[in-house]
Amino acid sequence: IGGVYLFSNHRGCDGDRIYYDGSSSIAQNGKLYAQIHQFDIEDTCVATAVLDLNETILYRGKNSSNRYE
Repeated sequence: IGGVYLFSNHRGCDGDRIYYDGSSSIAQNGKLYAQIHQFDIEDTCVATAVLDLNETILYRGKNSSNRYE
């Protein structure tokens, strides 16, 4: 379908049996642009990426033209 996806995950333990790996990521149109390392020891990690939103519009337009006959 295409789009910009920002995924953020907690890092640490919930005090019981669940441990969150902290693997956050930024993706556009199926391509991964940035990802935080899993199980990092830092309290806070920041990922940045510069994305062209016009690429998403073009990607969606290209794929939608194939649906109609």
